[in-house]
Amino acid sequence: MLVLTSLALSLVASALAAAFPQQGSSLTAPTGAPKFVGLGVGTQNYTCADTGAYASAGAVATLYDISCIVDTPMYDSISDIAIDLWTSGSPNPGDVCKNSRINAPTVLGQHYFITNPVTGSGISPMWNFGSAGSVVAAKTGNMAAPTGSNDVDWLALNAVEGQGTLASQIFRVDTREGQPPASCEVGSDPITVKYTALYCEYPLMFRRSEVN
Repeated sequence: MLVLTSLALSLVASALAAAFPQQGSSLTAPTGAPKFVGLGVGTQNYTCADTGAYASAGAVATLYDISCIVDTPMYDSISDIAIDLWTSGSPNPGDVCKNSRINAPTVLGQHYFITNPVTGSGISPMWNFGSAGSVVAAKTGNMAAPTGSNDVDWLALNAVEGQGTLASQIFRVDTREGQPPASCEVGSDPITVKYTALYCEYPLMFRRSEVN
């Protein structure tokens, strides 16, 4: 796992702050530098509800260490490159990040959903980085992706008390794709929709929140 340099950390923090709207959104730009910056490559998962609309059933993604490129020109275009590779035939996330256009093969960890550990019902997002730690988080804010309606929302999440020490705050930004079709036939099979996103995990210096 690579360590972000002070310059890279500063650049990422500045880029994130500049990307967030100053008002009119429940998403507040982070302050300080992230602990990890990962490119997530995976799927958003959906089931067809009785209303004939798709409902989220969580997501599955592998996160790749992009600390080696956050202070290079490629950082600004990595999401576009990744989604192009992912949706144009790459059979698995590893093929995307090992491609010479990205060349970031080091896996940070896995992102997936588990049963809500507090209530015992519903699902909660988890990030598992193996020996580096894991965390279950709860959404605290979101905003529509500024890149278009086909892209899943940008999110802010806080760690759930007692559910891991990997990070206290996580941001999902610079998303590409992942939204389901507008409607579905009741009773139809679940679907998966490919997506990519940048995930920024912040160290344990913020107040944690309980699952709502």
